[in-house]
Amino acid sequence: MSIVSKKLKNYRLKLRAKILTVIVIVGIGEIAGIVRESPSIDWRIQIDAIKQLASKGYCIDAEETGKFLLDHMEGERTPLLELLGEICIQEKRYRQAADYYLQAQKEAAQETEANRYLVIAADAYYRNGDYDLAAAIYWERHRREADDE
Repeated sequence: MSIVSKKLKNYRLKLRAKILTVIVIVGIGEIAGIVRESPSIDWRIQIDAIKQLASKGYCIDAEETGKFLLDHMEGERTPLLELLGEICIQEKRYRQAADYYLQAQKEAAQETEANRYLVIAADAYYRNGDYDLAAAIYWERHRREADDE
């Protein structure tokens, strides 16, 4: 057994994560040419691959792949933004998570969904210790609820 294969055997999970990342990116590259022809591509396969990568503990790789996908994705991006927020929460990077949730709130199709992302962003700021920001966002959510009634 060669030295390289011994090292690869020891880093098999890490290698799998890298391969999954490449598969996701290559899949995006192949799909990018089709995007112009068919605007209704189902991005769930790539999002599921990113979820698997994060569940294996490769959160940084999953986030980088997700950001790459986000740049090339058309249509409904809120599920990916929510996933990126969840990955950041898992890594205890609450400010970055709040940024993803606020972006999802802006892009949400329905007002109830937008309000949910607003509250999740406020929760992330609160967990980070940014109490003034969290309070301002909670107040905005309360104001919106009052306007609805």
